[in-house]
Amino acid sequence: MTTPALTLTSAVKPEYDSSMITKTRKTLTLDVDVVEAFSASDPDNLSGAINAVLREEHERRVHRASLHKLAEHLAEIYGEPDPDVVAETMELLS
Repeated sequence: MTTPALTLTSAVKPEYDSSMITKTRKTLTLDVDVVEAFSASDPDNLSGAINAVLREEHERRVHRASLHKLAEHLAEIYGEPDPDVVAETMELLS
C-alpha cells in the first residue's frame, strides 16, 4: 500500500492572511523593552502593533508637511507673521 504524496498547498496552511499580499517583509532591530511592552498587550500581533505606530507617525508627518506648505502659501500672500505675535501665540500654546 502506498501513501499518497502530500503537496505543499494541502499540507501547509499559510500563516498570513490575504492582507499580507500588500505588505513588505522587513527585519527590524528593536529595543527589548519596546518589544516586551507591545508583546504584553497582544503577543500574537507585534507586526500589526508596529505597523499601526508607523502608520500614525507617517500620517502625522504628512499632516505636518501640509500645514508647513499652507503656512508658506499664506506667507507668500500676506507676508511673514510678526515675530512678537508668533512668540505670544507660542507662549499661549505651551
